[in-house]
Amino acid sequence: MDFQTLELQQELSKHVDSVFYLGLYNPEHEIERLLPDGTISLVIELDGKERHIYDNTDFEVVQTCRHSWLSGMHNKYISISALPDTELIGIRFKPGGFIPFIHSSVYKLYNKVVAASEYFPETIDSLRTSIITQDIAEDKLELVREWLHDNFEYADSVNTVIDNACRQIVVNPTLSTLQEIKSDLKYSEKQFIHLFKQQVGITPKIFQRITRFNQILPKIQEKETLEWVQISEECGYFDQSHFIRDFKRFSGFNPSEFLDSSSGRTNFIPIR
Repeated sequence: MDFQTLELQQELSKHVDSVFYLGLYNPEHEIERLLPDGTISLVIELDGKERHIYDNTDFEVVQTCRHSWLSGMHNKYISISALPDTELIGIRFKPGGFIPFIHSSVYKLYNKVVAASEYFPETIDSLRTSIITQDIAEDKLELVREWLHDNFEYADSVNTVIDNACRQIVVNPTLSTLQEIKSDLKYSEKQFIHLFKQQVGITPKIFQRITRFNQILPKIQEKETLEWVQISEECGYFDQSHFIRDFKRFSGFNPSEFLDSSSGRTNFIPIR
């Protein structure tokens, strides 16, 4: 497998979490579960293969993705294709980091995967074509860097109050943190939720729960002997039942089942 990342300069790194190239990836499974991680992603396939999104229960195809697509904020896991000889580029935008690239409500992408051409009709196809002509992964990633710079415009699209609230939740994703943020804001709770949805793409409460869930995953993988009560308390849950409820919602497994199914890739679980 060939996996390489692009080092981002400060301006872009504030809004883009990572840009990566994945090539020669040959999974042993055909379908994997993608767990919500609180980011919006843009994927550009370079191998000419269609990807599918499947029903989470019977694994019937519900959507086909071609060339490039955007995956918005999701409030639960989705089931996706895992193909042999995969080659693609992935861009993960930080929470609230996608809005400077589209200058419109990000909430329109909530629980959706859409063709990237809907948002970048004049540039995304030509970017993909240019990337495919390059033989070296570093050169492919450099083209993505140029495209990000060309499509980035901070302007007035970012509400700094919401941006700061989002960052606070990421640093400390507990319910008490969310309550403290609300009490300190100049907005009413209704206004805060509306603006948060526009900029981040999801409600603040669900974003807080997803962020807290993702704080749990590395803790689980790091510990050989696990005490679920201790982990749930460390991550700010009132009780273990709330912990298990969120875990099943976002992963489809209870914590013990997750350990048995985990592939070592934090947010990707082989299904079949």
